[in-house]
Amino acid sequence: MSRPARRDVAVVLATYVLLGLLGGLVWWLLVDPATFTKVGRGAGGSMGEVQLARRFDADGWFCVLAILGGFFSGLVLTWWRRRDPLLVTVLVVLGAAGAAALMAVSGHLLGPGDPDVALREATVGEHVPVQLAVQARAAYLAWPIAALVGALVVLWSPDQGDPPPEPGGRGPDGRSPGGDRGQARAIEADDPSTARSRSAGRSSTSRPRRPAETKTVSYRPAESSSTVGSRRLWPIGEIPPTT
Repeated sequence: MSRPARRDVAVVLATYVLLGLLGGLVWWLLVDPATFTKVGRGAGGSMGEVQLARRFDADGWFCVLAILGGFFSGLVLTWWRRRDPLLVTVLVVLGAAGAAALMAVSGHLLGPGDPDVALREATVGEHVPVQLAVQARAAYLAWPIAALVGALVVLWSPDQGDPPPEPGGRGPDGRSPGGDRGQARAIEADDPSTARSRSAGRSSTSRPRRPAETKTVSYRPAESSSTVGSRRLWPIGEIPPTT
C-alpha cells in the first residue's frame, strides 16, 4: 500500500472513531430512558404502557444521529480524500459500521446500569431506568448505508473542482477536452481564409503580386555587313621604292 493510501486509511478511520464517540455522547444526552417501578419486595418491577413506548426512543434517536452523521461524513470524506474513489468508498462504509458499534457501546457505558441490580436495592415505588441500548439490530445499518449514500452523491456528481482547460489546450489529466472527440474536432477544423485578412496596400501571402512585365532588347555596338569587298590602302608618308 502506498503512502497516500495509508494516509487515507488513517484519516478516515480516525474520523469515524471520533464521530462514534461523539455520537454516543449525544445519544446519551438526548434519550430519556424508560423506567421500571418497584412494586414489592425482591427484584420485581413493572412498566406501564407509556414507559413501554418510550423504550423505542433510544432506537429512534440512534437512527437519526446515524443517518445525519453517516451521510455528511461520507459526503465530506469522499470529497476530501477522493484520490482513490474505490478505496475511499470501502473505507467510508467500514468506518461507518465501526462508528455505529462504537456509538452504541459508548452510549451504553454512559447510560444507566443494570436495572436488575438497581431494583434489588430500590425501595417500593422507586423508579429505576433501563439501560441505554439498541433494541432493533437493523438500526446498526443506518450508519454505513447513510455513509454510502453520501459517498455516491460525490462520486456521481459532476466534478467542479478542476479549472476549465484553456481553448485548444489540455486538461489537468493531460488529455484534451472531450477525449478523442476534441481531437477529431481539432483535425476537422478549417483554416481561416487568407483572402479575408487582406488589407489595402498589401498583397496576400496566398496570392503574391507578379512583377511588372519587361522586354529585353539586345544591343549591337557595330553594324554587321553581308558583303565582303576589296579596298586599296594608301599609306601616309614616304613610300619605299619597290624592287
